[in-house]
Amino acid sequence: MPETQKAFNQNSAPFIPKELGGTSDYHNKLIAKLTEARKEERKKEGLSLEQLANNIGISKKKLENYEKGEQIPSLYILHLLANALKKPISLFLVNTETDSAGEKIDNSLGCKYSEEQEERFYVELGKRILEERTKQELTHEYIGLKINTSHKSIAHYEQGKVKPTLYNIEMIAKTLGLPTSDLIPRLEPINSPNPKIVQQPTATPK
Repeated sequence: MPETQKAFNQNSAPFIPKELGGTSDYHNKLIAKLTEARKEERKKEGLSLEQLANNIGISKKKLENYEKGEQIPSLYILHLLANALKKPISLFLVNTETDSAGEKIDNSLGCKYSEEQEERFYVELGKRILEERTKQELTHEYIGLKINTSHKSIAHYEQGKVKPTLYNIEMIAKTLGLPTSDLIPRLEPINSPNPKIVQQPTATPK
């Protein structure tokens, strides 16, 4: 078991990375990226709210709520939005260690919502979390305490039974020492002749 986990006090307060400034500051940063950055990129592409909403298959009202900061999209929806705007998803995330300007855009999901694809997305996301957690020999309890959620929730995320919030995914990735984009599974669009999982290189935690 890594020394970091051995030294971690199971009774201590949940850890919020200083780089993110704590929970409230993180949410402020996330909202800013989800509203300002996405609205700016939408306008650059010359798309109205209605056009972008139609492109990804969600309601105009929901997209409007995202841009106003009244709702936070799921990681899956955010990925579709990034694809539709032809931008790397890290541009809209807080936990990123790469220069998004030079990052390759992953358009493997396409940009159209599919319930079946969304289900596969979270199953594969869970597998990525499990792979990285076990590689680092970390327990469900350790990750749960780090991000202020139950160990059962972490297990359910890994099993694809529960869809983690964007906040929790970012915090899990940060705890694992990875940019959030490294956990995102690459899937072929659901309308592909033979939809399959595309292997994604695993980054070495720092």
